[in-house]
Amino acid sequence: ALAKSMGEAGRASARDAFTLEGEARQTRAQYCRVLGARCESPPTGSVEPEA
Repeated sequence: ALAKSMGEAGRASARDAFTLEGEARQTRAQYCRVLGARCESPPTGSVEPEA
């Protein structure tokens, strides 16, 4: 994906930002589902769900 977007830098940057946003949400949802973590705050850096 990265190599592909290098050719179309201007358009791709906006699209990639949108995609990354969506992927981050999906990852967060997966994280919450799998670990049963609190979903209010996204996992950043240290991933330690409150037990």
